[in-house]
Amino acid sequence: MVRKSKQTAEIATVKPKMKRAEFARHMKVSPAAVTKAIRSGLIKVGKDDFIDVASQSAAWRVNRDETKVREAGRPPKVPTPDQIKDLEELAQIRLKNANLDLELKERELAKSKGELVSRDEVKRAISDFSRLLSQKLTNFPSRYGLEIAAASNAEPRTMIATLDRFMRVQIEELSSTKPTLPG
Repeated sequence: MVRKSKQTAEIATVKPKMKRAEFARHMKVSPAAVTKAIRSGLIKVGKDDFIDVASQSAAWRVNRDETKVREAGRPPKVPTPDQIKDLEELAQIRLKNANLDLELKERELAKSKGELVSRDEVKRAISDFSRLLSQKLTNFPSRYGLEIAAASNAEPRTMIATLDRFMRVQIEELSSTKPTLPG
């Protein structure tokens, strides 16, 4: 079995003569380009208004100025002022999104390095520390009251009661004060 290449398969299915639009599709150009080539004499049209594909395809390839061929075969679109404004807005939006993504990645990196902690973790740590401080201050009079009373020649029960009263006042004042977190 003999394999046919894509090019030989195309040649086998090509008509010997074509109308202008068919020839344009065959050459992968616009119908306007074919009309322009006919007017300038680059390709010839028969008396029956058909183009001989075999001879004119070769003429097209030989006479065509490749420096004038555009990439997509169509002229580049010139944006209108409204489109330019839209493109500028789109560029601004993309820039903002890129900056936000960068900021997010920087925060994630700082968090993974342990340089950044969440607000909830800070609140929890402050709450735990406040609870520990309150417990220590509450236990202070009973723990050290006797030693302070002995050192100051005071009655131990009175000293412990006085220390207890003042410690509770201080704990009450501290509990009504809310720490302010930055940011």
